[in-house]
Amino acid sequence: MIPVALLGVALLGAVGQQQVWKDTLGPPIDERVLPQVWAGVDATVQRIFDTGGWLLIAFALVLSVWDVSSAVRACSSGLNEILGTRDRRPTWLRFAVSIVLAVCVLVCLVGAALLLTAGAYVAHEVGGAAGYAISLARWAAAVFLLGLAVGVTVRFGPYDPPSPRWVSAGAVLIVATWLATSLLFRWFVASFANFRSGPGVLAAFLLLTTYFYTSSLIFMVGIQLDELLRSDA
Repeated sequence: MIPVALLGVALLGAVGQQQVWKDTLGPPIDERVLPQVWAGVDATVQRIFDTGGWLLIAFALVLSVWDVSSAVRACSSGLNEILGTRDRRPTWLRFAVSIVLAVCVLVCLVGAALLLTAGAYVAHEVGGAAGYAISLARWAAAVFLLGLAVGVTVRFGPYDPPSPRWVSAGAVLIVATWLATSLLFRWFVASFANFRSGPGVLAAFLLLTTYFYTSSLIFMVGIQLDELLRSDA
């Protein structure tokens, strides 16, 4: 998450959308953490805005691709187990496929995040019916990108992938559950989380790791359910 967050912040600075941090992303953090913590976070983001450029974006992109490709290879191994196949591809080909898939997944995830954050700022600035339409469009586009990330991983990650029809069904199930889990996580953070105390910070980290762990379980359970349905059909 660290290189992906660095990539997102650097992209905001590169496209001149620093106001998104000030008006949309920053205030919720400022309200829930200690002043010293907020000062450090804000100073770090401002430094990225001031000194960052395409070189920083390239560094964050390379680091993110490498980390995400490791996750893709882990997902591919799990998919091969679920589908009952053994990966016979040579090592160099598995790495090459995982890197290409990592680029696709990164584009989808970062694009979805930027759509939801920068899109919220644009919708608020426009206002009225046009702003409401922008809000609906950004959510629809974000859902599509998440589904695309799942679809390409399931379709091209395993050695013997399932048919596209079952990939689509799995993507719908996974994305819908992801959205419900994310909204529940957001509601808990906004309503109950306390980041101004030691136990609150510890609970936040535990909750964050649980959230990511649950997301990975949702992914694998969705694929397993699709494989059972496909086998029965």
